[in-house]
Amino acid sequence: MLRRPLHGLVRAVTLALLAVLVVQHHAIVEAEAATGWPANMRTQLVAPAIVYLPRERKAYVFGGRILTPLTHYTDVAIIDLAHNITGADADSSAISTAPFSLPIADSSLVPLAVTRDKALNDVYDVWLLGGMATGGPLRAFAVNDLLRAKEVTSVGLTASDASGQSLGGLIVGHPGRSGATTPFAPGASNQLGTDPAVYAFGNWSTVNNTLWRFDKSAAVRAVAAGTTLPPPRGFSCMVRYDSLRVVLTGGNNGNNTRLKDLWTYNLVANTWSQYSSPLLVARDDCQLAVYQLPDKSASYLLIMGYTSNPALEYVNLDSGDAPRAAVLSTADTQGPESVSAHAMFVHDSHLFLVGGVPTALLNIIKIAPQNDGTLAFAWVKTYVPSAAAGTNTTAAGNGTTTDRAATDGTGISAGAVVGISIGTVAGMGLLGIDDST
Repeated sequence: MLRRPLHGLVRAVTLALLAVLVVQHHAIVEAEAATGWPANMRTQLVAPAIVYLPRERKAYVFGGRILTPLTHYTDVAIIDLAHNITGADADSSAISTAPFSLPIADSSLVPLAVTRDKALNDVYDVWLLGGMATGGPLRAFAVNDLLRAKEVTSVGLTASDASGQSLGGLIVGHPGRSGATTPFAPGASNQLGTDPAVYAFGNWSTVNNTLWRFDKSAAVRAVAAGTTLPPPRGFSCMVRYDSLRVVLTGGNNGNNTRLKDLWTYNLVANTWSQYSSPLLVARDDCQLAVYQLPDKSASYLLIMGYTSNPALEYVNLDSGDAPRAAVLSTADTQGPESVSAHAMFVHDSHLFLVGGVPTALLNIIKIAPQNDGTLAFAWVKTYVPSAAAGTNTTAAGNGTTTDRAATDGTGISAGAVVGISIGTVAGMGLLGIDDST
């Protein structure tokens, strides 16, 4: 009789762990039943949004559009970066359709992901700012607990100017944005409050130079950022370079002139500064990503979009150097001459280009640092995870890095969970506990 409290505890733990295994099994079965890119994305994948999870080695691809006839769609795909991925393989087993979709077809979304505070496991909540490619007013979507989510919901959006005055029915078309993000820590902050936030710049519907801030309360607010501002534009590109700076470049000024000026916005000082050297070539419909050296001694801004001369350029903003043209090796495979209207992120010293024009699902570039401080680039047909792929990973998009082996999200590997479950069941017998009552 005295053993019953222990008996009940062990039984409860065992059942809970077995439930975890059942959930994992069903997740694997679901993924295997829906491998490959969703049908609409296979037709054309223009202007998707990406939430990249370095710890889990996954990237969620939200929405997109087909250009002719213009069609936005609701599809969401998952890229499993723990496996080999062949970029041109539409049926890749490393790609699956998510168990949820957008409630409204959309593209050119601005993603925001935040690690939930005080969560037992790695829980990521996601907000998506939409309506910027469909001609209507801004809208917002939310995904609670991304890794376990079954739906995306529409949420109420509030918009205001820099003074806090409400802007009902706000229309912002094709602003500068980052198409990819990684989760912010719960306490990430900037000068406008304690909530994490992402930024967009300008407006193609009414060309201007307004800086917009979007946070997890689904609020969009114009930011009054001093008197020195980048010129008005639409179709530019942005990225969070580090914990203090957001970078803006490229775009179209509304008079069919593409731009190549390079600007940084300081989140603490709330000021813009123009970088000493412009891009090598003017770009619009571009995207930015951040590559950090494996030893974390330096970071590089990667710029790609619109042009093939060069298709890719890069610069270390802390060096003061001018941007350099990337020489893309084609020894393994031939990549496209140029890519525009895509999304991109860095994982395991590879640049993943998702979607874009010309039609593509996934293109992959390997990055190798050189002794002279330059970077070497090579198109690769198939991404093969390195031995260190689960650690020392650059989280492009919000200026953070992650050093942790991949797990199931609990901090315990799936193999360890199996071992615990089996060990607990066997241990019941060793303890002399009869589970028959």
